[in-house]
Amino acid sequence: MNKLLKYEFHKLKSQKSFRVCSFILVLLLLLSAISTKALLGNNELVADLDISVSHTLLAALTSANFSLIAGIFVVLFVCDDFEQRTIKNIFSRGYSRVSVYAAKLVACICAVTFMFIITILSSLIFGNIYRMSGTLESRVILLLLLQYLCQLGCMVFNFALSAFLRKTGSAIAATLVAPMLINMALALINSLFHIKKPQLAGYWISNFQTELENLSTGDSRLLVCAALSLIYITIFAVFGITSGKKTEF
Repeated sequence: MNKLLKYEFHKLKSQKSFRVCSFILVLLLLLSAISTKALLGNNELVADLDISVSHTLLAALTSANFSLIAGIFVVLFVCDDFEQRTIKNIFSRGYSRVSVYAAKLVACICAVTFMFIITILSSLIFGNIYRMSGTLESRVILLLLLQYLCQLGCMVFNFALSAFLRKTGSAIAATLVAPMLINMALALINSLFHIKKPQLAGYWISNFQTELENLSTGDSRLLVCAALSLIYITIFAVFGITSGKKTEF
């Protein structure tokens, strides 16, 4: 397993997609900060802008389109060995398929964690462009941790799709379309069965981010988001790691 991890981390360091995606995250935050600075010059729009430190940090992932960019990176990273046909060489060395997929998952978690950290730090730095107001509220730390947990869940979902499909084009299409289809299906169930509460789409992981950006979200809802994120992470990780056990390469 140690050799597999060394291989995956070496590949991660040399992978252009990792550097490019990380750069895009930072660039989008810079452009967002510049746009905010420009909007502050319009007296009619100033009242509608929240430039507090807390809001800047909590909205950083949305401003940088984090889920989308991190998801694309995961697809490119996981599918690379399958596209390049190097996966056969790895299996020929006697490594189990579960350990190979597990090593890829660990590398993806570390990469997305790094991307999450630079996104938050960049938003804090670039916030000085438009002079953020107020002080950092203690509740923000909790919400950021829950956002991280939520993004891990989304990342592991993309990992599972990539490990199952093993084709870059198909996996990218799936990561873009699958969350939308799941939301539509859950909304349809509510409609067909006349279920007013709960709204099932509110329990799908890709919909947690909006609530986790709001300081007024209740503790009970935060607990639901945390618990479901952990459940999704476990389910998707098991599916992704075991998806290639009986597949011929």
